[in-house]
Amino acid sequence: MEELKKKIINYQFDKVKLGHLFKEIIVEIKDDKVYLDLKYEKKDFDQLLLKKELLKYLKVELKYQGAKINFIDLVKEDLDKSSILNKDNILYLIVASGKGGVGKSNVAANMALAFKELNYKVALVDADIYGSSIPHIFNIDAYPPIVDGVLFPYNYDGIDIVSVDFLTRSTLPVIWRGPMLNQALNHFFYFTKYQDDIEIVIIDMPPGTGDVALDIFQMMPKAKQIIVTTPHHDAANIAIKAGLMAQKMNLDVLGIIENMSYYQYENKKLNIFGVGGGDMVANVLNISLLGKLEIEVGLNGSLYEKGQHNYDKYLDIAQNIIDKTSEK
Repeated sequence: MEELKKKIINYQFDKVKLGHLFKEIIVEIKDDKVYLDLKYEKKDFDQLLLKKELLKYLKVELKYQGAKINFIDLVKEDLDKSSILNKDNILYLIVASGKGGVGKSNVAANMALAFKELNYKVALVDADIYGSSIPHIFNIDAYPPIVDGVLFPYNYDGIDIVSVDFLTRSTLPVIWRGPMLNQALNHFFYFTKYQDDIEIVIIDMPPGTGDVALDIFQMMPKAKQIIVTTPHHDAANIAIKAGLMAQKMNLDVLGIIENMSYYQYENKKLNIFGVGGGDMVANVLNISLLGKLEIEVGLNGSLYEKGQHNYDKYLDIAQNIIDKTSEK
């Protein structure tokens, strides 16, 4: 065994000894077959070519009956262990709508601020692949660093923020395809260094019920979902589809937020976008209506501050969510 390990360590690939290429080499022999674990970090090499050459070396030159070679990325392994998905006692909140244009990202952003105001450590994941707007809402004009493939979130007053924009590093539109979508999501959850004490993760979903929704549901089966709609029944009907999909995937849908519910003018509530959409979704899905948000311009663009009606309503919704999830 030791003799074989010395040969493996001194084996040269592309003029470099494997002992220099890999941080740790584990060799086992069983039933005349060789089992190799080659552990590396921050290395760039052709795995397929090395595997082919090693198999030939072990089977042809050293006369072993067979070999199994396993490459282990120590950086990824460490990130997997410390992934935000693997931490205990984190509340994962998926903010979905089914339909675009209902203010879903605005709701996700203000929910993050509300939870922070209630003294929770929050991360906000902008997974709206096709229409990322979280960086604009928070007026983020500088990309956070990516070091050795690891993304470090933008810190906004204690809130960790990550976005598709941080990966593409461009204001140009990107044509996303299935594997690329999954790769972006993996980066958010396995190659991003969040603060260690995060308690709540809010995921701003893209509209619709496509690949991103399915991937996220599978990644975090214990997540809770919040659905955003407007009072208009067209938006409500599509929101129902988003809720039904989540329920079919056995996700807990906590409730509905009706955005742009009314406009307050001279002590009158003007129902600009209709009436009853939030109640309709809540009734069909048999879930709670968490709150109705009025049409109100944030003092800082899209973000509400103390003294505004929606600021207090977001605090009430956030506390309601905490109470609901604490009971379960």
